[in-house]
Parts: sequence; structure tokens; C-alpha cells
Amino acid sequence: MHKLALAAALAAGSLAATSAQAQGMSPYAGLGISYQILEADSGGVNTAGPFSNADTDNDQVFGFRAVAGLANMARLGERVSLRGELEFLMPEKASYETFSLAWPYYANDEMYGGFVNLYLDIAVPEISAGTGVFVGGGFGGFRHDLSVTDGVVGGQNKSSAYAWNLGGGVKQRILDNVDLTGSVRYIDYGKVGANLFILGGGPAAGSYDLDQSGIDIGLTLTMSFDGLL
Repeated sequence: MHKLALAAALAAGSLAATSAQAQGMSPYAGLGISYQILEADSGGVNTAGPFSNADTDNDQVFGFRAVAGLANMARLGERVSLRGELEFLMPEKASYETFSLAWPYYANDEMYGGFVNLYLDIAVPEISAGTGVFVGGGFGGFRHDLSVTDGVVGGQNKSSAYAWNLGGGVKQRILDNVDLTGSVRYIDYGKVGANLFILGGGPAAGSYDLDQSGIDIGLTLTMSFDGLL
């Protein structure tokens, strides 16, 4: 499914290219990686204990991202313009310890999804030709596959949650039609959960909730298509 989302994002940028060029817009697409420092707050109750599943833990994961968008959607000044972007993002599996789960058992979450982003681009030629900074954010959604067990109870659930991001970065032209972008932003992935059951086909044993957010440090290589059409 993530391959379909990637293809859709790239196709959206390509289909918009013809009309965009006539209006002075610049369609682009790119690939990148990210390093995420995540924090998760867990909740719910293990009724087999009984005890609370409330805790906080951290994890660091790498991720893959693909983007397609339109630069120069609107000129707000000599150096300032608006840029719209579709982003597909797929981090590695994140694992979190919870004090109510006996080591080495973890809550694991595998997710993928995307954002619709809007950025304010500001050219900074004083630094070097082709250099710019940007700020902005986006809203979207992610598909989660959450699993948890402590050897006595366990649960798994596939669900979706809304997500949003806010941040900024630096963009540098390195070749004709090619930019290297570095970004730092805050991402809130929302809350997901799973019902718990006694392992081996036993009765219900409570619930486990996970609320994830963190810092995303990204590096993306993009190519603009205005000069290639």
C-alpha cells in the first residue's frame, strides 16, 4: 500500500506540471531520509494484574520519505513565496518499554502515512546563490500496526490516526534543477490503542494506548521539472 501512496504522490506532482509552468510555478519531486527522536506516553489498564499501563519511553528510528509539490505557488514579495507539498513518510518500527510489561517485552508500532504541507520559502542570496530558508507545517494521517505483549497478556490492532507537523529548514541548489534540503520539525502522530487478551485464547484483559510524538531531522534531495518539460 505504501508503494501506491508513493506513486500517487509522484503522479500528483507530474500531472500538475503543465498548468503550473504556465503560471510560473515550479513542480518538483524528491526522496529523502529522516532520523526521528520519538517519545511515547502509554496508557490503559491490564486487568489481569490488575495494574495501569501508564508510562513514558523513548526510541530513535530512521525513516524514508518521498515528496512531490509545487514551489512558487504564490509570490508574497521579492524573496518570499508559498510552496505546497505532498509527503509520504514511513519510519522504522518503534519499540517502547512499559514498566507494567516484563522485560524484554515491548509495545511495537509500525506505521506509514503522509502529510499535506504548506511552506513559506524565503530566498537568502546573501549566504550563497540558490540558498533559502523555509518554515511551515502540515496535516495528514498514518496507518498503525500496534502490537504489545508481556508473556501473559497481549494485543494487536491496525488503525489510523490523524497527525500534524511544524518546523523549518534550509534549502540549497546544488545542481541545475536539483536542491538539497535539510529540515527539523516536530511531529505528532496521534494516539492509537489495542485491546488486551490473555494469551492462548483467554478472556479480555484490558487495553493499551500509545500516544507518539517527537523530533524529525530530515535530509531530502529534490528535482524540479520546470526546465525539463
